[in-house]
Amino acid sequence: MIVLESRTWYPQQKLDLAKLKLEGANPVTITTEELTAGVKNPKYLEKYLDCVKGHNSKRAQMPQYQLSPEQQVGMTSCRYCFLKIMRRVCM
Repeated sequence: MIVLESRTWYPQQKLDLAKLKLEGANPVTITTEELTAGVKNPKYLEKYLDCVKGHNSKRAQMPQYQLSPEQQVGMTSCRYCFLKIMRRVCM
């Protein structure tokens, strides 16, 4: 897991995440960091993280760093399709 430089100052967190995106970080890794930093009640955090990471999926098999822009876009679009399906099923 990535350790953000600042866990307390929100603008710095956003800058750190933007830097990770530009350096080719896996979108799942970035979302995991955002959830970990932003969730106030950790009761469901592990379930959220399991959904984001995916099991036996393309997302779960990709490296955390040094992805090409094409790989990042592919993973991001795959993740958003999954989230749309989850919203429809859960609501």
